[in-house]
Amino acid sequence: MSSHIRPVPDAASRQAGHTRCQFSLLLIAVALSIQGCAMAPARPVVGPDAADPNVRVPTAVYRSAIGDFNSARPSEPAPWRARDDGTTPQPKKDGP
Repeated sequence: MSSHIRPVPDAASRQAGHTRCQFSLLLIAVALSIQGCAMAPARPVVGPDAADPNVRVPTAVYRSAIGDFNSARPSEPAPWRARDDGTTPQPKKDGP
């Protein structure tokens, strides 16, 4: 009857495994960094060239972001109790 127990790796072989793993991660990091320095993509073939000063563009139109704004100032101050009572919900009535 033979035993199928694997031998426990010694410290040197564990260190070699860690070194290979670190080297692989470093290789992946370098490859991704080099890819970031790759050539820029070609110009898009759709539409006019934005860098050409002779290209006709539509006229810019002003539109207010706040629409029809009406200022409420100056206004007369009111007592806080009157303002507060005007904004509180009314109590529900019981029954039909």
